Amino acid sequence: AIADVLKEMPEAPHDLILHLAHDSEVPVSKQVTRLSPLLTTADLLGLLAAVPNRATAAAVAGRTGLNETLADAVAASSDTSAIGALLANRSAAIREATLDTLVTRAAERSDWHAALVRRPRLSPAAARALSGYVATHLLGELASRADLSPECADDLERRLTARLHDNVPPAATQTPKLDEAMEDARALAFCSQLDEAALLGAVQRGEPRMATAMLAVAASVPASVVERAAALRSAKALVSLVW
Repeated sequence: AIADVLKEMPEAPHDLILHLAHDSEVPVSKQVTRLSPLLTTADLLGLLAAVPNRATAAAVAGRTGLNETLADAVAASSDTSAIGALLANRSAAIREATLDTLVTRAAERSDWHAALVRRPRLSPAAARALSGYVATHLLGELASRADLSPECADDLERRLTARLHDNVPPAATQTPKLDEAMEDARALAFCSQLDEAALLGAVQRGEPRMATAMLAVAASVPASVVERAAALRSAKALVSLVW
């Protein structure tokens, strides 16, 4: 009852609001975390690090006007429900690099597809990547976005027409699993064909798993290391892997 009264009160004691946000009971913490104007970015980052309960990250992700720092923290987590809430939050400020990373991860997350297609801003690269695996009705929505360049819109229209004409399923259903991609990358390395051209080709074809596998095999590291470097958007880490 206290949380319900104080959740949007700007003059409530900050310490009390923070205490309620850290409560282990979802009905107490969720509404305060989601709505209180008193919680700072530092407070919310602390909540994400502590994870008082299963609803905390999603509550943070759903806050109105969420800033890029907090969006990055949610996107870097393994909480797929919270990431879905972030993508559905049209007022959240999400960096282009962060959104591009989530677009790559979304190939296996059909529950994120609609929210991604309806984000207020999408880069041409993100739109083209989405067109490879979203359902046909979402591809139609994507192709009709008014904010796309004429070239990108025409490209998406061609893909939609081809899919409707040939009844081609989304590419996600045809994408190899990471372990299969690793085997293919090892075979390329064995044949001395794992080079820069092969890697760039996988990227240009929109095959993130194959690109990950190629870089992992070439650098002699687990694929999880490459995925982590990409998820963190760490230029230094990726340059080190390439070197």
